[in-house]
Amino acid sequence: MRIYSPYRISALVLGLGWIPLAIVSIPQVSEQSFSFGWKVWLAFGYAVVGPLFLTNILWFTAVDIVGASRASLFNNLQPFFGVLFAILILSESLHLAEIVGGLLIAVFSWIAELLLPLKVRG
Repeated sequence: MRIYSPYRISALVLGLGWIPLAIVSIPQVSEQSFSFGWKVWLAFGYAVVGPLFLTNILWFTAVDIVGASRASLFNNLQPFFGVLFAILILSESLHLAEIVGGLLIAVFSWIAELLLPLKVRG
């Protein structure tokens, strides 16, 4: 993060990352016929800017502020929140494996939080 800004990294990843995908998809896309209206293109633009571009900038900025080891603890919370939102939004049922997994995530995140020194850039 000291050499390259999160904006530069996100622009490079998005700018170069589409090339292999485009090359691989040429045969399939050339055989399809489709036309999208402006609403679909607007949704596509939102899907690219929101989850891909904006979240990369926010993530790299957070890593720069709190450090990689502390920021990586939040990666462990993704399955926990995935199950939580599946229960709340999709009315999924909760099983013993999800409960044990959530408890393990909480316990080991708490242990890691105790072991990591707080190093916030100020």
